[in-house]
Amino acid sequence: MLSVLRKLSAVVAVMAVVLVGLVVLALDTTALVKSTASEQIDEADTVKQLIREVKRSISDRHTQHTIKISEKQAASLVGFVQRAVPDIQGNVDITPEASQIQGTLALPVLNQSVYLNVDMRLLPDTGLNLEYIKIGSLYLPGQYAVKLVEFVINQYTDSKIGSKAREQISLVAMQPNVIAVTIKPMDNFLRELNYIRSNMGSHDNDELTELTGYYLRYIAGRELSLAKKPQPFNQYLKLIMARAREQSNQDNVLLHNKASVLALAVFIGHHRMANFVGMCNPI
Repeated sequence: MLSVLRKLSAVVAVMAVVLVGLVVLALDTTALVKSTASEQIDEADTVKQLIREVKRSISDRHTQHTIKISEKQAASLVGFVQRAVPDIQGNVDITPEASQIQGTLALPVLNQSVYLNVDMRLLPDTGLNLEYIKIGSLYLPGQYAVKLVEFVINQYTDSKIGSKAREQISLVAMQPNVIAVTIKPMDNFLRELNYIRSNMGSHDNDELTELTGYYLRYIAGRELSLAKKPQPFNQYLKLIMARAREQSNQDNVLLHNKASVLALAVFIGHHRMANFVGMCNPI
């Protein structure tokens, strides 16, 4: 019995050392990306076309669609995320040969900041072809990284939805500053996704869902939203972020920022965006 305990203790100790080593390798003392949300959201209006293309791929779900994303649109999307989570920064560089996607997350440790830096390279191909992903000093070939993500999603949902999500991408093409992703008809995939979500249970009563519903009601009732003429996207963003500042305090500002950004995505995008946080009924 004592021998078994010693062996078990040794295994646990080795696993702990390996885990600590991986954490140390994954963290950096300097940020890979330095950007500000205000600089990136200056191009927020370019996101409208992207949202329309995504909506079209969901509503016309029996047809194949090609969604084009420019560097400006990608920068604006990163800016929205940074508004909700200020410690996240990102950058996308698109060329005909490859797309470089980089991100940095600042982590406070002992009153100092260390950084989780992620760097990945996406190649044009028939399907999803990730050349590599680097997390700090850790390097992982792209095919293994994709398989690992697939495995985790499949295990978590007890389904093959992770694999099917990858298979939805039939073509990735790149031009200077623009990437075009061709997606197979979404009908079967969305049906299975809805089935999995319904079986995993809803989260109607969590605080994020309630706050998202609140901000959705707020933005829907403003004069800006009721105007007959189309209004600039950045006006909606300024309005709802100002409301979030009024309603939040130091303890919950990040939660309010997340809820306000999600509410805006639901309002200007598509009701299926609400699936990220549950049912957000503005009425």
